[in-house]
Amino acid sequence: MSFAVCDSGIKHQLASSEYNRRRAQCVSGLQQIQRFFPHVTSLRDVEYSEFLRIEEFISEPERRRCRHVITENLRTLEAAEAIERRDFRSAGELMYASHDSLREDYEVSCNELDALVEATRNRDTVFGARMTGGGFGGCTVNLLPGGADAEFERFLSQAYAAKFGSSPAIFKVRASDEAHEVNGQLKPRD
Repeated sequence: MSFAVCDSGIKHQLASSEYNRRRAQCVSGLQQIQRFFPHVTSLRDVEYSEFLRIEEFISEPERRRCRHVITENLRTLEAAEAIERRDFRSAGELMYASHDSLREDYEVSCNELDALVEATRNRDTVFGARMTGGGFGGCTVNLLPGGADAEFERFLSQAYAAKFGSSPAIFKVRASDEAHEVNGQLKPRD
């Protein structure tokens, strides 16, 4: 297994103002949820089954924003479990579901990010992909089987260039242990 980060080349022009808008919508949605579940202090406290029972009473777009956050928390936990089991196919499907939710419910994707993700679906050389970061441009992160890097780079560059006339920057990355302090400086573990 390996990771690749693909830079769409699109700058996050709307990210800060739209990010603040999404945050405010989540706060408003949480306040609406608290009418039904006063014990809830954060969206992470909302059980998805609880949300499903009341979602029709949540205004739009707050409903979709909250649904994204609540289901993203579940996907993250499920993806961690899948990776621990070395079930990379399941982890990859959760990445695709995450991207779909970021595009449809949170609405922070863009055509270029969607194209990078869609080009990888149903390919043996990719387990999963999703946008990463603040959205409205930027990068995707891709989970690949070991040894698939060259094939991945070739087909993704071709697909993106055919649609947008340029190739994305593609970086192979690897996961490492958490950061720690060495001689008073924060450093990644090897």
